[in-house]
Amino acid sequence: MRLTGTKELTPDSLLNTPDHKLISTGISKAKVNYLKGLVLAVKSGELSFRRLAQLSDKQVVAELTRFRGIGPWTAEIYLIFALHRPGIFPVHDAGIRVAMCQIYKIPKADFLRLAPAIADRWRPYRSIASQYLWAFRDAKPM
Repeated sequence: MRLTGTKELTPDSLLNTPDHKLISTGISKAKVNYLKGLVLAVKSGELSFRRLAQLSDKQVVAELTRFRGIGPWTAEIYLIFALHRPGIFPVHDAGIRVAMCQIYKIPKADFLRLAPAIADRWRPYRSIASQYLWAFRDAKPM
């Protein structure tokens, strides 16, 4: 039997799982509350993933960040990997920062000031460039 007592994770099985069981997996109490809040928002129709797909990038970020536990980084990652939007540059991503500072010799203190101008040259494919930056960061030296 799985953590939720069901064969698969569903909105209802997550809601019905006691918080202490979810916390025992390493999820913080705050994140358990965020997850359950999001499930309730989806079930009530307050959050519709189908509707998100119809919105602009800026509107998706605004819509998602209305919910506790979702910040700009999470919304941007959703845009890249769930909605497959090509022009997203997640400037607050640690991996992006590490890779760009190394490749472009940007001092960490200047990253937020300099990186967006560099990334603007990659339009409209900044999401793809971001994936290359993550791959660079993860590559093992030869």
